[in-house]
Amino acid sequence: MALRQHQKIHYILHCYDIDCQHRIHICERFKKHFPDLVDQLTNFQELVPSLHIHGHIEDCQFCYNLAYHQGMAWTHGENLEGIWGTQNPIGGMTKEMNNGHQHDILNDYTSDWNWLKVQQMGAFVLSAICVSLLNSSS
Repeated sequence: MALRQHQKIHYILHCYDIDCQHRIHICERFKKHFPDLVDQLTNFQELVPSLHIHGHIEDCQFCYNLAYHQGMAWTHGENLEGIWGTQNPIGGMTKEMNNGHQHDILNDYTSDWNWLKVQQMGAFVLSAICVSLLNSSS
């Protein structure tokens, strides 16, 4: 588990569609499956991505909304899921492969997706700056 490699991290943000429910028994699950990592839960913050939060009850919308937490700025938490929709078509192609070949194909696909994302980052940041400047001037 990734937390074992980074036990000195002071703040961990977990953003998932149903984190408001996921967190209810998280201590018990960690005690059962990851007893050496229970102390890390004090650094753990669960929030719900912005596009999903609107389907939750009002209490969840206030407690688990990224917009109301320090350090989140304009983060919406949905980019983490961005690759799933485009990756679905290769599922049929990889399901008959052995584990090593499947791993290679998924790594190549993810690397290409990340490269394209980096290539488009400049245009995205410029667009975000322009929107920010327009909003600040009005």
